[in-house]
Amino acid sequence: MICESAICGTGGNGRLPARRPSLHGLGGALEIAAAGTASNAEATTALIPYNVNNQSVRQRVWDGQDKMIRDDLAWIKGNHLVQFGGQVQRNFDYHTRTDNGLSINNAIVYQIATNQINFAAGCGAGGTASCLPGVVPAAQQARYRNLASSALGLVGLTQVMFTRGGSDLHLLPLGTFGVEQSTIWSYNVYASDTWKIKPTVTLNYGLGWTYETPPTEKFGNQVELVYDNGTLVHAADYLAKRKAAALAGQVYNPTLGYETTANLKIKYPYEPFKKGFSPRISVAWNPNFKSGLLGSYSEKARRSFVAVTDASMPASTV
Repeated sequence: MICESAICGTGGNGRLPARRPSLHGLGGALEIAAAGTASNAEATTALIPYNVNNQSVRQRVWDGQDKMIRDDLAWIKGNHLVQFGGQVQRNFDYHTRTDNGLSINNAIVYQIATNQINFAAGCGAGGTASCLPGVVPAAQQARYRNLASSALGLVGLTQVMFTRGGSDLHLLPLGTFGVEQSTIWSYNVYASDTWKIKPTVTLNYGLGWTYETPPTEKFGNQVELVYDNGTLVHAADYLAKRKAAALAGQVYNPTLGYETTANLKIKYPYEPFKKGFSPRISVAWNPNFKSGLLGSYSEKARRSFVAVTDASMPASTV
């Protein structure tokens, strides 16, 4: 009899840098568009003392701690080699971020760029005349707007991301990080028997079972798609109703919304898959001990998922 046991743990983290006001006393960071060539300041070529481009300065942390315990046993009994064992693993995923994944951060940013500035009106005694000098050719008006915005410090867009929390999803203080702390459990057990029926015939059969829980966030901050009455939207059911309505010449377009798992009082964001059974059987025949035949059958049942826990953080951008 041979027994092998193992207890393992792994961990890792990654951190990216943040942005802050360019000059003391400013309410936020300045992001000045490349003079004369860009209408949007979200660029690494922006004319600024240091880069505040969100994709470059957003702050993120990935941290995790995985723990696993495994035990395998092999037992020789007569013409049988029996093997069985199991494994339990706990994955803890910790993630924070300061941005919405695109161009908005949790720090106030003033974009010095044309963006939403309308140069076609706003000047003159009545405030309705064009702000573009008549001597500027039509072909150069876009360049003039960009240069004027940069030189005069015109704010074309102010942006900031707020995170939300609590059962009412209230706004958290400015600068609060988005945080996710998710746990995933997985279980695996198996048993097999290799039976030497005859010197020339060997039979192997076994069964395995795998179960992985959906990721669960510590404070229930995972987001669910729901109907207006608060019940969960299931893709297969929703599509079936859409199809039935279309075949009947009608429109199925219910009001949909989002709710957190905490408010819905559910543990998992979706139903766990518990039918991960994997049977197998094979027969080997070696009549002359030089060449032989092998026939086998097996099934592998496993549901895989990608735990994008940070994508479900409640947040608002303005």
